[in-house]
Parts: sequence; C-alpha cells; structure tokens
Amino acid sequence: MTKKEMDKPLIACISKQVDNINFLLEILLGRQMAEDFVDLWVNQENLLKLHERASLMVRYELSRVSVILFIAMGTRKLHCCSEARSGLLQAWFGPMLLDFGWLQRCKKGLDMKALEEAMGQTLLTLPLKQQYVLFMEWFRCFSRNGSECPNLSKAFQIWWRRSFLRGSETHAVESSLELWYTAILVLLAGYVKNATIAIDAFSICLNFNTWEFMICVGLFGAAIVRVANELGRGNAKPLKIAIKTIMSESICIGMVFFILCLGCWHQISYLFTSDELVAQVISSLSDLLVFSVLFNSFQAILTDLCLLSCEVKVGVPMVRNCAKRMKADNVYNAILVVQRAFTAPAKAAIN
Repeated sequence: MTKKEMDKPLIACISKQVDNINFLLEILLGRQMAEDFVDLWVNQENLLKLHERASLMVRYELSRVSVILFIAMGTRKLHCCSEARSGLLQAWFGPMLLDFGWLQRCKKGLDMKALEEAMGQTLLTLPLKQQYVLFMEWFRCFSRNGSECPNLSKAFQIWWRRSFLRGSETHAVESSLELWYTAILVLLAGYVKNATIAIDAFSICLNFNTWEFMICVGLFGAAIVRVANELGRGNAKPLKIAIKTIMSESICIGMVFFILCLGCWHQISYLFTSDELVAQVISSLSDLLVFSVLFNSFQAILTDLCLLSCEVKVGVPMVRNCAKRMKADNVYNAILVVQRAFTAPAKAAIN
C-alpha cells in the first residue's frame, strides 16, 4: 500500500481491494479461467476465521466476492467440478446467510434476485445428503431472520419433491416387506392353539393401532401444508408456532389413547367382540398395544428408535415363549420385531 492509502480507514482499503478482486474475477470469468480462483477462495481458512470475529462491514466486503462466484455458478458462466461446488458451499454458504441482510441494504451493483436463484441452482447440483444439510441450515436461519435470509423456497420445493420420490422407493420396498411378513405370520398363526380366537384378538389390536396412527398421520399432513404456506409467505414465527402446536396436539392425542388403553382396554375390547375368550386374549396384549399407540404420536424417527428399543427388550422373551408354544402375544411380538428387523436394513440400503 502507498502512504496515502495507509492513511485511509481500514474498511476503505478493504473495500478497494475487494473491488480489485471482483474486477479481476470478472475478467477470469469472461475467459473461462476462474476455476483455480474458486479453489483458492475455498481454501482461505484465515479469511473464514476472520469472518467469524470481524465487524459487520468487513464481513460484508468478504461476502461480495462470494456473491460473484455464486451468481457465476448459478448462471453457468463458471463451470466447476462437483468437489469445487461442494467446497464453496460448505465454506461460504453459512457466511452468505449471515450477511445477506447487509448485502440487500448496500447492493453496490449486485443483483440480489440473481443471487437467490443462483444459490438455489447451485445447491440443487449437489448430492441429496449435502442438499439436506445445507437446506436445514438455511431453514434454521430463515426461521430466525425471515426476510433477512435469501429466499430459496423454489429450490427447497424442488429438493423436497426429489427427496419425496426417493423416499417413496424406500417406503414401497418397506411396505412390500411388511405385507409379506404379515401374511406369513397370519399363516403361521393358523398353527396356534385356538387359532380363531388368537387371530381375532391380535387383528383387533392391529386395527385399533392403525386407526390411532391415522389420526397422527392426518396431523402431520396438516403440518406439511402449513409449512408450505408459511414458507411461501416468508413468515418464520407463525411457522414455528404452528409446528409446535401440531406436535403438541399429536402427543396429547397419543397420551389420551395411551391412558384409555392402559386403564380400560379390557372394557374397550367388548366394543369389537362379544366373545369372552377373545376379550381375555386382547387384554393380554394390552401392554404391547399401549406403547405402540403412544409412540405413534411422535415423529417417525422417534417412533423407529423407541419401538426398536422396546422390541429388543421383548425379543428374547418372544423367542423363549415361541420355543415352548405359539400364542397370540408371540405373534403380535413377532409383528413388531420383524417390522424393524427386516425393513430397517432395506431402508438403510436404499438410502
């Protein structure tokens, strides 16, 4: 720096240097020679550390360079390998979310709409797992800052559809496995002593469990619609309140059914059958049923973890009892255990 430049404020010097970098970067982009600059910018660990503790104006100037790179990638002016795109997003996506509000206020010739579209387009070129991580980071920032965060709702919708289609493959295989093992267990139940009574008993329990689960599925469907509406409007606070409300309602409904089944399941069983023997067998299945009903009210990931831990606990007694004689509670135990034992590996393999 010249002596005249050193007499200027530090932020003015930084701003001038950033203008020079952006000018050179535009030349490199015009000649399709900016790939090496991307690698250089991704590996600026000192600048990333400086960004964490620097003032807002210094952070703003650093993010101006990232804006040019994001727009160039999103508009196909800059063609990089997947590793370079992934590295750029992992390094500078978070800082861009933090500085977007300042970039909106002081644009200095930057096209913020083009930046939002370019960030979304670049995100969608990554593998689905990396997209998930970055979109969740954006979603947390959006829920806190609202309009101070870039609007990536269009890209988010595209990612959601892709994830849904990918998840549909998983659920199709899982549902197919559940159908086959349930059919096999029903056939095996024919060898149980008093097979008619046993099959009537655990089929009633399964139907009741499924009915309660449909209520929770309906609430989760309502949550999905509300999230989509609030994301489209750009409202962050109502979104969080809506999710908490719907989750609380689902858990409360699950607790009500849990208490009813725990205390009055023998009496409730007479709503489905008038046979005293069937009602007694249904009562013997109440312990398994009440916890299945309770866990249905939680989110899917919690359901998998909780049911898996409970099924491991009942798995050993199930094997011991099955070795002695087949009973209705053993068949019901088998339905729960096999559901997680066979479908979870298939689900993991597809993912």
